[in-house]
Parts: sequence; structure tokens; C-alpha cells
Amino acid sequence: MARVAKTCVHCDEYHDVEQGVNWKCSDCNTLNTIKSAVEPKHYTDLTISPLEYITGNEGEFTWCIGNVIKYVSRYKRKNGLEDLKKAQWYLNEQIRLLEVDTHENKTN
Repeated sequence: MARVAKTCVHCDEYHDVEQGVNWKCSDCNTLNTIKSAVEPKHYTDLTISPLEYITGNEGEFTWCIGNVIKYVSRYKRKNGLEDLKKAQWYLNEQIRLLEVDTHENKTN
């Protein structure tokens, strides 16, 4: 089976593990499951995870806005200012796309 680099959902340390299997972090002893890789603790500690919110409102959010929700939701628990800057980048990109679309519709 192929080996891949994975990050522990608890301590954020990278490990070389088998792809597609559960694994135990050698640094903090946390069991990392396939589900925990998709929904790590910095999301599941919230009353409603960003994934639940975004998928529960199917069709309401663009890719960019979904990322804004994700990064704003986790910034206190994961990367602080870096996550807010990522959210800002995606929001600015969504604004740019809307402005381009609005301009193209006016010229057609």
C-alpha cells in the first residue's frame, strides 16, 4: 500500500503513514481516523462544523465562499491570523469574480 504524509488532527505533526487507513500519532498518541482527517477537532469542537453548514445549505455557496466559512470558523483553533488572511484572499477572489461577471453581462 502507498505511504503518504499525514498531519495529526490533534498536534499537527506530520507522519509517514499508509494511505487510507487509521493511524496512531507517535507524538501525542491520538488515533487519527479517515473521518478525523476530513473533520478534525478544530472543526468538530464547534456546535455546527463548517462541513455540516456548507453541505447542509447545498447550492448556496461558491467554492470561494465555502473556503471563507472554513477559514473563519477555524482561525481561533488553528492558524490565527494566517487563516483570516486566507479567508480574506478567498473573499477578495469572490468579489473579483463577481465584478468580472457583472462587467461581462453589461457588455453583452
